Amino acid sequence: MAASSGGLPRFGAGAEALGECGSRARAVALAQEVLSLHEAHEKKLEENRKCIEDLEGQVDQLSKRNEELERELAELKSQLPSQAASGGAEQPDNANNILGCTDDSVFLGEKGQFIQFVLALANGGKSSKEYKQMYQFLLKCFTDADNNFDGRVGYLEFEMLIDAAAFLPRRFGYAPSTPELYATDFDRVKLRLALFNGLKPKKAKAVNKKSGTYDYISFHTWLNYAIGHITEKAASLTDEKPHSTILKGGEEYQAFILKAVESRKTREYKEFYHYVLKCFVEADKDLDGQVDKPGLNSLMDAEGPRLFGFSPTALEEEYRSPEEKEEARDKLFQSLDPDGSGLISFDMWLEYIYTHICAKSKNIGAAGAVPEVEAAGASEAAGASLSEPQYPWRV
Repeated sequence: MAASSGGLPRFGAGAEALGECGSRARAVALAQEVLSLHEAHEKKLEENRKCIEDLEGQVDQLSKRNEELERELAELKSQLPSQAASGGAEQPDNANNILGCTDDSVFLGEKGQFIQFVLALANGGKSSKEYKQMYQFLLKCFTDADNNFDGRVGYLEFEMLIDAAAFLPRRFGYAPSTPELYATDFDRVKLRLALFNGLKPKKAKAVNKKSGTYDYISFHTWLNYAIGHITEKAASLTDEKPHSTILKGGEEYQAFILKAVESRKTREYKEFYHYVLKCFVEADKDLDGQVDKPGLNSLMDAEGPRLFGFSPTALEEEYRSPEEKEEARDKLFQSLDPDGSGLISFDMWLEYIYTHICAKSKNIGAAGAVPEVEAAGASEAAGASLSEPQYPWRV
């Protein structure tokens, strides 16, 4: 340290020395901090390496297990043909879908399939394919009606259950619709409640926190009743023609049309309805529930009426030129599309084609008038008895 003129150190020199010491201390502290951070970083890296090694080991184990499972699956697949040949356990129908029916079953078929299905169900017992399909269908009806998921069906749910199960015979005209069957809502409730009371347990009551106890039926009761009812009614189908006459020619087709235009309640009309619906669905190429102009041409050229004299069979019989045909089809399309949407709904097409068939049927003795649509809940014809066996099924 430099001395002053009096022999004492200068103040400025001491300050410089202190500043130099402070800088060195800060440098040492910074170096220690950097070293500490480096050590922590290295430790973290080591932990990450161990974690990666553990994960790689787990991946190796999973890969080996996956190889084992693939070998087991291959062995099981190789055993399937031999099991089938040796009478192994029957596999479930792979066509079963969420609706409880199969793509080739009576639920999506035509009248002949329905008759064969019911007769096979009545004669085949629980081991038959038909029984298993019907079991699934009745189970679906029951679970759909079981609104509170308690495994039981009360009376209000029973109403839904009956109407859902009646889908099959009603579709083919073997059971009346609800408006056809009951003259009033009171009659419907009275008769269905009597049926419900006959099926419910005599003493058991279900408990509901809001409404207290209530009567109910269980699935096994419903299943036994429905299967027994169907089996009993199967005898009424033995004299039925197994196939539809809607695409047959000659007198059978004419007789079919005369019945179809007689009333919308007839079995023939309901079969006609489903045939028209089938043609409409086939023409609905984009699956939006409506048809466009090309779809109308497909409907106009449907084979049923055109084959058997209810529509011309050749272009020159109906139009003098392709242009005239196109113009006529355009006018028809516009009449069926009053809102100008460019699409036709099924109800518009059904009413048009039924009116057309009624008018054409005058040539074979029908009145030609279009039967009116009966509103839901409308009464039966005067004097008709509710117990009169007009249909094979009454539900």
